[in-house]
Amino acid sequence: MKKKKSLFMLILLIVVFSFPVCYGESRATLTLVSQKQTIKKGEDIEIVINIKNEKTAAFTCYLYFDKDKLDYILGPENTNVIGNQIIHVWYDQLGGIGAKEGELAKFIFKAKEEGTANFNLQGEFYNEVAQLIPITFEEKQIQIEKEQESIIQEQPTIQKETTNTNLETLALENILLNPPFETNQTNYQAEISNELESIHLLAIPENEQATVQISGNENLIEGNNQITIEVTAPNGITKRKYLVEVYKRNIEEEKNYQEERKLQKQKLEQAYEISQVSTKTKQESQKKNYFPILLIIGIIFLLGIFFYKKLHISQKQ
Repeated sequence: MKKKKSLFMLILLIVVFSFPVCYGESRATLTLVSQKQTIKKGEDIEIVINIKNEKTAAFTCYLYFDKDKLDYILGPENTNVIGNQIIHVWYDQLGGIGAKEGELAKFIFKAKEEGTANFNLQGEFYNEVAQLIPITFEEKQIQIEKEQESIIQEQPTIQKETTNTNLETLALENILLNPPFETNQTNYQAEISNELESIHLLAIPENEQATVQISGNENLIEGNNQITIEVTAPNGITKRKYLVEVYKRNIEEEKNYQEERKLQKQKLEQAYEISQVSTKTKQESQKKNYFPILLIIGIIFLLGIFFYKKLHISQKQ
């Protein structure tokens, strides 16, 4: 009897382990990164969208923020704001060669109320071959505290940092800096449309008592322009210059640029449609393929029960 039970258990194990193993699809992770977790009311904060474990050649992202506690200040090109929703669209103009990994976009907010401010991210992301990337989205929270009260009179002996000429933030409205801003990097490049006459900049010093003077950002001409951001330390003597070399496209270059963007967008849209149809067809095919597998498993299971009962009856006789 024990041998017959062992035979029956063996049949069941064969049934269980004969079922196909489905491995989970690899997923990319979208994170929201900030240089600070806690800020004071009235301070600015940068929120950066990062992608890990995958490269993306095109995406549309939806960043939701707490508009009761934050004001949206600045973001990259191709960004629209509707209420508490920031919509940002980007695609690789080289058709996938320039796919991004790591930092995708940077947004700047100003804290206006105390409390916990929440960020949430959603969207669609595609890789170099126009396939939809499975994404794990992560939420973000920052704490906004009460404005710091001045205690200079109570602590007259505290020495202030009087020679700091660093910028904490440097951003151009709707224009990407190359390379992305870092405090110790003083030279940058950017390219702008032929239609732009001037550029709005956000330049915030690390020391709030330092002064910033911007020049060269107006009356831009076709070709090369230079924008200078000069930071003067609180001591009024120490200075530092950040330079942005801006190239303004001429009329012919602008026309070619817009045509290229339109062409790339059409190619990506066509590729996405093909990818979506292919994905849908594949999913439907997988669903159909499960039926014969389940049928075979059911037959094996019934045969196991049949043989077990037959052996059990033979044992009684």
